[in-house]
Amino acid sequence: IDSEIYLSEIEKEKSKKKVVTVIITDGDVSNLQQVVDFFIEYLLEGNKLFLFLQDDKLIIEKYKKLTDYGARVVKSNTAQEIREAVLNELY
Repeated sequence: IDSEIYLSEIEKEKSKKKVVTVIITDGDVSNLQQVVDFFIEYLLEGNKLFLFLQDDKLIIEKYKKLTDYGARVVKSNTAQEIREAVLNELY
């Protein structure tokens, strides 16, 4: 399923304070370049991003550039994996 990530709500929140964003997706994002560009700036501002990919496709490479800026991009299929990754990083 091709979907789009809407960035306007994240933009509102990040202007107020440091933000942690958790995205769970199959990785098939129609506005991929816009998302990557947005989150590079977001990460440079000191915010945190966790991107969990739910599909078995080898799509993690599409998001490699974000890891260069500190994002956690992880293939994950269970809520427990997601919870542990986020909590272990933040606490």
